[in-house]
Amino acid sequence: MRFCILLSVFLTTLLWSQEQAEKPSPKALFSIMLWNTQGSQNLAYAPWGNDREGNATIVPFTVSSGRPSQKCSFYGVGELNLLRQKEPYEFEEGEDPYESVSKIRLPFSADKPSDSLILLTPSAEEESWKTRNLSFDEKTIPKGHFTFSSQLNSPIGLIFGESKFTLSRGKTEQVKATPKDKESEVMELSAYLPKNGKYEQVFSRKWPYSPDLRGLYFVGMQRNRIRVSRIVEFSLPVENTLGFGLLPVSSLETEEKPQPTVGGF
Repeated sequence: MRFCILLSVFLTTLLWSQEQAEKPSPKALFSIMLWNTQGSQNLAYAPWGNDREGNATIVPFTVSSGRPSQKCSFYGVGELNLLRQKEPYEFEEGEDPYESVSKIRLPFSADKPSDSLILLTPSAEEESWKTRNLSFDEKTIPKGHFTFSSQLNSPIGLIFGESKFTLSRGKTEQVKATPKDKESEVMELSAYLPKNGKYEQVFSRKWPYSPDLRGLYFVGMQRNRIRVSRIVEFSLPVENTLGFGLLPVSSLETEEKPQPTVGGF
């Protein structure tokens, strides 16, 4: 009896290990953040790019302004079809609870999944929402590094920890974060604009800092004041991404598919 129990446990563990090892690697990773708008949107996507199939696996998630969504895995070979979750009053029973709002061509890499940050601008007037696709993999932005870009018409001087540099419109600068206080858990960013022959401080803010963070800073102007948008993340295992390891199709038939979960990651 004891031998049979041990054999059963061994076979179960072996089958589970094989199942985990056989999970394919996604072709691309992506996260989404709302851009030039406030609030949030309830979206969805098919990890295998087969959203036209009646029983395709569809994953709902929420995007908002100010921070990227949860990172998602994509296994498809074509475009990512971004879906909006319809409100309950927008469709009848048996109708499609999703509508396409944008089709995005993600970059693919031969050796490892690409990683993109998609800036999404919703529109009530246009069927296709505007997107801007930024490379966000660790090769482009290594751990502990940050890329700065400016949309200002005039050059702006920046001090970020120990780094000092000047940004012109449309230009980017990548720096390795080096805090002035090595034990500090915050990093200060200060901005300066030329006035009367010298630079005058026009912005200063401290953000939480960790050597494991990486990200992007966008410098712009809003209501005649400097506005800085910060997008950062910690590197996470691909197994922790949304949609990882899911099958292309759901085990449920089309008429039994659940309604979208509004507001959840």
